[in-house]
Amino acid sequence: MQLPLEILVLLSSVGALQSLFFAIYLFTLSNGNRAANRMLAWLLLALTGRVAKSVGYYFTSDNLPTMLENLGFGANTAITPLLYLYFLAFLNPQYKFRGKYLLHLIPFFAIVLFDPLIKDTFWLKWGGYHLVLHHMFVYWVLAGYVLYIYLIKGQKQSEGVISKAARSWVLILWVGIGLIWAAYASNFFLQWVPYITAPVIFSLLMYVVGFIGLKRNQIFFEKSIIQPSKETKTKYKHSSLGDQEANQYLEKLKGLMQNEKPYQSPDLTLPKLAKSLQMPAYLLSQLINEKLNQNFSDFVNSYRIQQAQQMLTDPEGQKQKIASIAYDCGFNTLSAFNLAFKKQTQMTPSQYRKQHLAVK
Repeated sequence: MQLPLEILVLLSSVGALQSLFFAIYLFTLSNGNRAANRMLAWLLLALTGRVAKSVGYYFTSDNLPTMLENLGFGANTAITPLLYLYFLAFLNPQYKFRGKYLLHLIPFFAIVLFDPLIKDTFWLKWGGYHLVLHHMFVYWVLAGYVLYIYLIKGQKQSEGVISKAARSWVLILWVGIGLIWAAYASNFFLQWVPYITAPVIFSLLMYVVGFIGLKRNQIFFEKSIIQPSKETKTKYKHSSLGDQEANQYLEKLKGLMQNEKPYQSPDLTLPKLAKSLQMPAYLLSQLINEKLNQNFSDFVNSYRIQQAQQMLTDPEGQKQKIASIAYDCGFNTLSAFNLAFKKQTQMTPSQYRKQHLAVK
């Protein structure tokens, strides 16, 4: 027995409203990964706009105003690029938003800008909707590649792992949006399913998102989704390092790094640093892994890069060569410095210097 069309449209409308309210809620959060939460909020708004267009299509018997129709198809071009950017912000601990990321939304901005010039015939008769669906699919695949990098390939190279809750969350979101695309594409290209199928799938996805938001809200409140791996936990299973002692060592470690700057020595090793702190090397490794969610190399490089950033943006040191800065901060080679710098800041040292000195 098929559900009446009115009920399906009502379900879709409720899903759109739930998505809208959840997006507003994410914008108000001050805790957790704010960049990722806001990117998710924009993604939900784009989904809401697309589904609202589909619901309006039915309520108006295909007489939706051209402006609203254009905005609905425009939202379509933003959904999977925002999914791609959300995964980057959510899964990458070093993520920082850059203006260049807005380039992924050029089709959306173009549709909004040229809305008065776009006729309704553009979408179905001139192939506009055809291009939108292909564009959506390409970015959905790119978002899947981000998942591969961080959930599969990246885990083999890290002492920490992405939490089970976070892994299931991004996979549900990726599969759900993939199903929405499949429903729209199946209707348009093959006429296999009714047009209302995609909005219904969207509503079901929003119910799942709402459930996760209530049941596993740590996903939105925690700044880091990285947990120690099984190997790391096994390695420190019999460690005598308690929380109080760990916090004391952590304060001592931070004070040593800031005041004595041992990271400036290219020969700094874990045993040498542990000796300076008068603690066993394995306990220092545990401290850095569990309390800071970093390995020793990334921990030391974070201080080196911080000093390099200060030196690169010092107007009085404009003439100092980047290689000289790299060596002063403790790097053995310029290539190692460039790789570590880009990993932490998403730009090269020369780009960083040029951007920040231009602002000053």
